[in-house]
This record gives sequence, C-alpha cells and structure tokens, in this order.
Amino acid sequence: MEIDAPKRIGQYAIGRTLGDGGSCKVKLAYDTLNNNKKVAIKIMNMDLSLEVRKQCETEIEAMMYLKHQHVLEIIAHGTEDYVKPNKTR
Repeated sequence: MEIDAPKRIGQYAIGRTLGDGGSCKVKLAYDTLNNNKKVAIKIMNMDLSLEVRKQCETEIEAMMYLKHQHVLEIIAHGTEDYVKPNKTR
C-alpha cells in the first residue's frame, strides 16, 4: 500500500481540519520555510458565487492591516497554489 504525500499549498503542509463552515474550512498547516511553525489556513469553497468570493477577498484585504491581541494576523493570502506574503509585516 502506497502512502499519500502530504498535501501542500505553496510552502504550507496541510494537516487536519480545525473547523468547517458553509463557505470555508480551516486547516492546521505547517510553514515548511519557518521551522514548521503551526499556522491556520482558511480554504474557501470555490462553489460560492463570484459576489461572495469578492466580498471575502475585500474582507481579507482589510484584515491584513488589522493588528489586535485577540485577532490572528494574516501572514499570507492567495488562490490555489499561489500564496502572496502580507506586505505589512
């Protein structure tokens, strides 16, 4: 029996599901370029309407500039295998 290679999105190795909602899943992942630091990756359901996807992208752009002790920092965002680092870091 062959073991599947771990799934990856860019530099992130994808682990187990942390949460699942109507529009997204949140997965535990490991940043392979940063000592396998644990990160959470939110994966959007691509079956959503274009309008809802655009709204999510607008929210992501706004969240990139939000800094608060009770809000997770967005360190990168992108689509499919493309991940763009947050320019504000």
